[in-house]
Amino acid sequence: MIGPNVTLATPMHPFLPEERNSRKREDGSFYNFEYAKPITIKDNCWLASNVVVCGGVTIGEGL
Repeated sequence: MIGPNVTLATPMHPFLPEERNSRKREDGSFYNFEYAKPITIKDNCWLASNVVVCGGVTIGEGL
C-alpha cells in the first residue's frame, strides 16, 4: 500500500563537489553527471503519507 504524497526518488548525484560540476563535451556543449539507482519494494509493505524513498533502497517483505 502506498499513501498520499509518497515520493520514489531514483536520481543520484555525485557526493564530491568537483564531480558535481558541469562537464564540457568535445563539441563544446555542457552536461552534468547524473545516474539512477533502483528502488525495490517487496510484498506486503505499507508506505504511509509523505514518505520519501531514495534510490538504492530495498524495503523488505512485510515491513
